[in-house]
Amino acid sequence: MPLLHLILLSALLLLSGCQKSANIPQEKSQDSSLAKVNDLKFIPDFNAIAFEWTPVNDTRVSDYALYRSNPEKNDGKLYFLAKIEDRYSSHYVDKKLRANTKYNYTIFSLRKDGVRAANGTGVNATTLPQLESVSYFETVDNLPRLAKLIWRPHTNQRVSSYKLERKEIAKPQWKTVATINNRLQAEYIDKGLKDNNIYYYRLKAITYDNIVSLPSKIVTVSTKPIPNPVQNVQASRNLSKRIEVTWAKSLQNDITHYNVYASDDNDKRFTKITSTKEPMYVENIPKDGVQRFYKVTAVEKNGLEGSKNILSTAGNTLVPLIEPTFTESLILNSEVHLKWKNGDVRTERYVLIKTSRENMFKSKVQQININSLQSSFVDPQILPGTTYEYQIIAIDKFGIQSKPSASVELFFAPKE
Repeated sequence: MPLLHLILLSALLLLSGCQKSANIPQEKSQDSSLAKVNDLKFIPDFNAIAFEWTPVNDTRVSDYALYRSNPEKNDGKLYFLAKIEDRYSSHYVDKKLRANTKYNYTIFSLRKDGVRAANGTGVNATTLPQLESVSYFETVDNLPRLAKLIWRPHTNQRVSSYKLERKEIAKPQWKTVATINNRLQAEYIDKGLKDNNIYYYRLKAITYDNIVSLPSKIVTVSTKPIPNPVQNVQASRNLSKRIEVTWAKSLQNDITHYNVYASDDNDKRFTKITSTKEPMYVENIPKDGVQRFYKVTAVEKNGLEGSKNILSTAGNTLVPLIEPTFTESLILNSEVHLKWKNGDVRTERYVLIKTSRENMFKSKVQQININSLQSSFVDPQILPGTTYEYQIIAIDKFGIQSKPSASVELFFAPKE
């Protein structure tokens, strides 16, 4: 909420404390000539709505009466809410409302004898949605008879404290563990927990005017042993554009699934990429020669996960082939004779790149497919007075290519 609105709302709340509510007398008659409020404005909060208006400039007016709908009844009627004394009054705050709820209001001006204006001024106002809790709430578990709770301080500066709640499987009712003062406090250690037990925690933010937020996400802390590390994790290194991660199935009978984490850098943060019930996962990667690091954890039926503080396993997609090397290039009997040496055992075929240049302004590029493992080629398609440049690329069965080889250049001199 903007600071100006906060200041105005605080002022309205203070002013509302000066108003007195009383039962309005029965309207035996109405005065159609009595001036009415023309500009009823409001500012909504989570559990209150503040009103402001310009006092009526009619000396016959002594007070105001405010009516409000009842969302519990939802009958379309307006019920008397408050009598606001003194025609110079211009503020009122309706409190103890429900969050995210629409209310209808009408204000009437009153004479001293209780006769009200024939017409009132109405507005529809909706309270703000209930305050959200903190955006980040996590635990540090597997500690001896205690749980460490950490969170990110709430961004709403009206928050003054937090309420930490806990429950157990055997005791499903939420219990307040602690009230943590100071919005910037971001940690609590809950001590004296039982061994071999599971606890659930949630956090609520509380504002200085005692508005309580929605609960945070529920986090789990366990004092029971976490699942054993997953064994025999392996990652492939010989597949095209994918890495297959496999591991031994856990022998613990309460394991329901596995979480797989990956990172491009073994020294940086690992991100969860999947959960699977099977002891394998295939990650598709659209590039060649990509290395990835993996960690696999087991998760048991209560959601307890094995430690992620384990060694990673490296895998990679197939790397590009090593390029061939020309061993001979010459012109003999008006033909180009080329020989090369294969650079990679995965090679199954080649592409020869031929560039012909008659001069610096005219050139032509051709690709010649060589669908075998031959290591030589004779090119009879040459013309005198032309320079020829050749490069060769190796290709494997998956279509993965090497870089082009170093080029060779030949000039077919015209006959004198």
